[in-house]
Amino acid sequence: MAVPASHPDDRPARPLAAGEWTRSGLWPWAVLLIALGATLVAALRVDELMKARRAAATEADIADQAAAVESRVGTYLALLRATRAFVSAQGSALSGRSFREFVAGIEVARHYPGIQGIGYSPRVETGRVAEFEAAARREGVPGFQVFPPGRRDWTFSIRYLEPLDQRNLAALGFDMYSEAVRAAAMARARDGGEAAMTGRVILKQEIDEHKAGGFLLYVPYYGPGPEPRTVAERRQRLQAFVYAPFRAPDFFQGGKPGPDRRATLQRVFASPLAQPEHLLYEAPGARPDRPTLARRVSLHGQTWFLEFAVEPAGAADRAQTLGTAAGGLAISVLLFLLVRSLLRARAATEQSARAERTQRHLAESLLAAERVARRGVEDQHALMTRQVQFGEMLVGIVSHDLRNPVNVVALNAELLKRGALPPALAASVARIQEACRMSQALIRDLLDFTQARLGPGIRVARTGGDLMEIIRKAVDELQALHPARSIALRTSGDGAGDWDADRVAQLVVNLVTNALVYGRPDTPVTVSVDGEPPGPVVLSVHNAGEPIPRELHRSIFEPLRQGRGQQGGRSRNIGLGLYIVRAIARAHGGRVDLASSAAEGTTFRVELPRSAA
Repeated sequence: MAVPASHPDDRPARPLAAGEWTRSGLWPWAVLLIALGATLVAALRVDELMKARRAAATEADIADQAAAVESRVGTYLALLRATRAFVSAQGSALSGRSFREFVAGIEVARHYPGIQGIGYSPRVETGRVAEFEAAARREGVPGFQVFPPGRRDWTFSIRYLEPLDQRNLAALGFDMYSEAVRAAAMARARDGGEAAMTGRVILKQEIDEHKAGGFLLYVPYYGPGPEPRTVAERRQRLQAFVYAPFRAPDFFQGGKPGPDRRATLQRVFASPLAQPEHLLYEAPGARPDRPTLARRVSLHGQTWFLEFAVEPAGAADRAQTLGTAAGGLAISVLLFLLVRSLLRARAATEQSARAERTQRHLAESLLAAERVARRGVEDQHALMTRQVQFGEMLVGIVSHDLRNPVNVVALNAELLKRGALPPALAASVARIQEACRMSQALIRDLLDFTQARLGPGIRVARTGGDLMEIIRKAVDELQALHPARSIALRTSGDGAGDWDADRVAQLVVNLVTNALVYGRPDTPVTVSVDGEPPGPVVLSVHNAGEPIPRELHRSIFEPLRQGRGQQGGRSRNIGLGLYIVRAIARAHGGRVDLASSAAEGTTFRVELPRSAA
């Protein structure tokens, strides 16, 4: 039986494999959709971050403004306490004139913006009101009288209030204890012995048709003597209140505005909650439509409710989100074009990709070999470093241990020299002493080198002295040791300062010895000292002869370095002299420089500050 042949088109469609699907025309569009989705997520995330940053900045700004209010109140309280101290110092000599001069000297309007004035309100005993009024009139306040009239257990009439402008003049004589809100704060201050603030009041200074809210800050004055400790004693000894009235608009508008405010103080309530009857201040042009945040502050018995209007997001904040969206859109389009271009070129580049993989494997092998070689070099360098440090430490230990035997030889040579010796033996003793001196100098250089390289550096002990005299003594000793050479000393200015005399002398000896060794023996070595106060003292050591090559200028101060030639004879140093010179100069906070040429000769210049920084 014949089986009918199947047609190719009759076979079911086979789904695309993963590799074939990425080569199809759908892959760039999938990349575009994914990139656009990522752009949307990133833009939303940036918008959330900007909102969170604005919120944090707004909270910090509100906290700063609330702290500024507390700080200003604290400043005014310090001013009232200073005034109370002035009243106490004046005692019975206190007068309107002295109080006026005191307040005028403070320059309240200039240095303490927002305060209406500083007042003094003494206690008026029952039955002595007329006497109190007469005393005030005698001091130059015609028509002074205590108001409101009536007999009260406690009467505190405003006697002095400066600066005495038109507003404050209207408040003179007012018995503040006659009003309940003021009396409550005054009672707290009286019984607690601390400052107390009132709630919202209308000041007697409000002489305009529009009455602004205000508040007062009281400090009790108990008279001379120690502070009373009990409530009964405080009530008995209370003599007066030093106080300050504040008009709310002047107080809240008198602070220094900060730049880039995120929130604006809109309303202040003299209560823990936003109660309309306790509205103390409302900023001009307040915007009730804006979102608000609140902050409470406690001020000497009062709690204020501060309401801030939050500023809307600025253009810079919106630009961040828009920029992220625009950038993501551009990147998405670029990715789409790039993927499409890559797909079109993929078939032609597969062969080069395989070659590239081969090259990459080769490069990785080379990099691995390089890392192994580098690790070997580093290990070798670490070993050499440890060896050098061990050698330097060994030099320091050996030098330290050699110092005592050399000192014993030098001491015994000195004892032999004091006796009567034949000339030949005396010459031998002199040679022994010279060898000991050179050994001691070498040991000292080695110990200084070890201390500078392995320890905290060369230490100096500064004491007051004349640097000119220290250098002169060192030059004299060097001249005595080298009678065949000429060493000239030139000084100018003042050498007074704090120096380590031994170290400075060592510095001079090293520099002059270096000049004697490498300078021309038929020319003098010149030591110049310039000390024009108050600047540093500058020491220069100059010698003629073959200049130091420029390529050695940087390394000449490194340890174990010597010049190429010696014109002054064979050197017995080991190349530590200039290294120790630089270490001593740096220990004094100074520096050392070198200038050398065939025409000018060689000059080492050392600059030493007169005192430690």
